Amino acid sequence: MTSARATFFHYLGQRKTQLAIGILCAAATALAGVMPPRFIGAIIDALQQGTTFQTVVLLALASVGFSAADAVFRGIARYLLLNTARQAEYQIRNDLFAHLQKLHLAYFQHQRIGDLMARLTNDLTAVRQMLGPALMQGSFTIMTFVFAVLSMLGVSVKLTVISMILMPIASLAFWYVGRKVHVRFERLQAKFGDLSTKAQENFSGIRVVKAFSQEEPEAQDFARVNREYVGRAVELTAVQGLIWPTMSFVLGLAVLSVLYIGGQDAIRGELTLGQLVQFVAYLYLLSWPVIAIGWISNMFQAGWASLVRLQEIFDAKPAIADPIDAVTTPVRGEVELRGVSFAYGQAIVLHDVSFKVPAGGSLAIVGPTGSGKSTLVNLIPLLFDVQQGEALIDAINVRRYPLHQLRRAVVYVPQERRRSTGRATCPSSTRTSRTSRRGTTR
Repeated sequence: MTSARATFFHYLGQRKTQLAIGILCAAATALAGVMPPRFIGAIIDALQQGTTFQTVVLLALASVGFSAADAVFRGIARYLLLNTARQAEYQIRNDLFAHLQKLHLAYFQHQRIGDLMARLTNDLTAVRQMLGPALMQGSFTIMTFVFAVLSMLGVSVKLTVISMILMPIASLAFWYVGRKVHVRFERLQAKFGDLSTKAQENFSGIRVVKAFSQEEPEAQDFARVNREYVGRAVELTAVQGLIWPTMSFVLGLAVLSVLYIGGQDAIRGELTLGQLVQFVAYLYLLSWPVIAIGWISNMFQAGWASLVRLQEIFDAKPAIADPIDAVTTPVRGEVELRGVSFAYGQAIVLHDVSFKVPAGGSLAIVGPTGSGKSTLVNLIPLLFDVQQGEALIDAINVRRYPLHQLRRAVVYVPQERRRSTGRATCPSSTRTSRTSRRGTTR
């Protein structure tokens, strides 16, 4: 069984070059971003010392140049990192769909289709947000924090230590809220699956709903599930909302402490006015990384909870797989069942069924609803596996055929109606997608 962590690194690892360049551009963005405060401080000190206008202009142009470099590298980093997330989302969606196509029919009978749809849409979007915006902003945040702190140390070690003393408060808030967000987001996504299932069941069974005049009860039931979903969403939002004020409060305390102590140092001449302004500018430069920690944490926790839900689909293994000693001889068409029995749980549907139909022959099986006609037909192409006895084609057990060869050899017309949004482009598509209004199995 693969872990969600392994899946996370698997899809990112396939784009490691693009990801690495994007992170390097994020580092260049952060480095360019910490330069303007240095030039602003230099301009203030130069003006106090009576510098020339030319010097001020050169310092201002240098500041503008680094700001322009910040914008360029930020744009490149955004493109590369967000594009990486989109490509990963595309591949995950295709891999999930392909994996679902390989799963046995019984899997879908035990899963709620609406919940599967919610996982392939809502949960996958949350995963993309984690791989894209959360990872991108995380890179910007870490790089900006590192370069800003290094620059602050270059101005005043004492003021930097005072500013950083308050950071453990932010870390504790991050840890506490992160745990709460993860649990509540899992509950929210589970309820969204209930909501999707309720809608899907009503749309697919609209004939039954209308036939028994159940529109109003069904609408009330849907409204109840919707209210529960909104309630869980409000719970999640309430927890997420705790971290933003906490981060802002910590930042405000840091700025106030720096202004008080740094102002005294400037009065005593231990710090120039330009250096004090430069240090405060670095603190405000840190404001977004400090506040973004909460936003990134929320997005990452939500994305990880959704990735775990998607991993549950990946971990589902097909009950029927191609055999190692597969038979690839062409199928003539002789069908035989020998002592076949089958049950859904404790309900026995088929018991000791045997018959043989030669190639080119035919057999009609009739019986009341629930007598096992469809189940019997499903055993031949291995949509269900035979529990007891044998199903054979050309005197060879159907389990020995490759699934794609076996199912291409069996034409199966299901009883349920199925709408197609496109046009059939080949005769085989027409045969397998159209439905029969009669329940005759042949």
